Amino acid sequence: MPDYSLGVDIGGTFTDIVVYDHANNSQLNRKVLTTHDDPSRAVIEGVAHLLDAFALDPADFSRFVHATTLGTDTIAAAAIKTEREDNLVRVTRWNMDNPAPPFFQRAGGFAPDQNIDRWQIIEYTPPAFVRLDVGGAIAGTGAIDGDRSQGITMRNLNAITPETETTTHYFWAQAHDFQIDDPTVTELIFNQVHTAFLEDLRTIKAQQQNIERDPTAPRIDFNQDA
Repeated sequence: MPDYSLGVDIGGTFTDIVVYDHANNSQLNRKVLTTHDDPSRAVIEGVAHLLDAFALDPADFSRFVHATTLGTDTIAAAAIKTEREDNLVRVTRWNMDNPAPPFFQRAGGFAPDQNIDRWQIIEYTPPAFVRLDVGGAIAGTGAIDGDRSQGITMRNLNAITPETETTTHYFWAQAHDFQIDDPTVTELIFNQVHTAFLEDLRTIKAQQQNIERDPTAPRIDFNQDA
């Protein structure tokens, strides 16, 4: 009996649909333009195409996986600037004049058809502190030159405290500078970030298991936005 998994990744520009065939260890792919006014329209279109094109029966699907993180493909592909200052390393990415991702629309009030200049500035201070400065402003209003008055800013602190050689405690805190009198916005941001951390947790656990399985295996670097 066929056994399929359906995967969906809604990006800032494209929505990717993947059908994985567990019996034959193969996959089918469909890429469609993201529909920002209603992301589900692109998902429905992509899934319907694969079902029709390959005569797949929805009853044969046993699982559905979709991304829920904060990122978009565009910022993950943006050029990275790396700087070293005293005891820290700073990584900066700017994504200029692109549609606001769904989370920014909900939290910051950007319209689906409104482009923003988005930044992601990460500072690592050894041995265990990572600080994030992320946000977005209406495109062309000077955010890249320091004027963030037409946008939103969020700050995140990661404090990683080792427990043993292979386990650690991961403390984090989140702050924002907009709609601070609206507790529903604070709850939205917390829930989104917490969900992203739980996704990261599963990935990090799997990475640690792979390292323990073969400590000499080569490391592969890849761009991501999470």
